[in-house]
Amino acid sequence: MDVYEDIYEDRLYFPDRVYNSLEEILERKEEILREVRMTREEFDWRADNYQLGPKESDAYFEMIGLDRFEEYCRGERTIG
Repeated sequence: MDVYEDIYEDRLYFPDRVYNSLEEILERKEEILREVRMTREEFDWRADNYQLGPKESDAYFEMIGLDRFEEYCRGERTIG
């Protein structure tokens, strides 16, 4: 079994998840970090230096989307 199979197993390019609150978004971000077994700083550093595997990259792109949703929820970003 590939070390990263558990990361990729349930990840979809078009996730079927719906986030109704900031808490749900933050919980999912924490879940992703547990899946990849890294801190956010290490995750960002490895992404910036092209050191993520293909499955970790998918997790990183999901994290980037969640960052944007978090900004919307906090009122730091507006749609449009």
